[in-house]
Amino acid sequence: MMSIPIKPLLTALVLSALSLTSFTQADPKEEKVNLIATIANQPAFKPVTWEVYRIERDGKDRLLKTQQSRHAFTMDIKPGIYAAVATYDNQKKKRYEFTVKANTPRDLFVPID
Repeated sequence: MMSIPIKPLLTALVLSALSLTSFTQADPKEEKVNLIATIANQPAFKPVTWEVYRIERDGKDRLLKTQQSRHAFTMDIKPGIYAAVATYDNQKKKRYEFTVKANTPRDLFVPID
């Protein structure tokens, strides 16, 4: 009868599980997000002030970035739930919530009309 070496097999199994656990808990990389203000489904080409917030698990928004006088801009952010607030004509505000997923760069069109 052939004997299977149990101890080395169990050691290899435990090491594999530990490696997989540390890999899945790694800090997610940032993804590229393009925010584009639109009017009538076309780029706005008007000055827009942007505020981008990360929506935390406790429901509070944490300001990440403010960008002024641009109808579009790009930023790198980690996967999660976010809100972009576009202000134009010095008073009108539009809030747009979005989700960023791993390995999914995206263009977000934010209607401001």
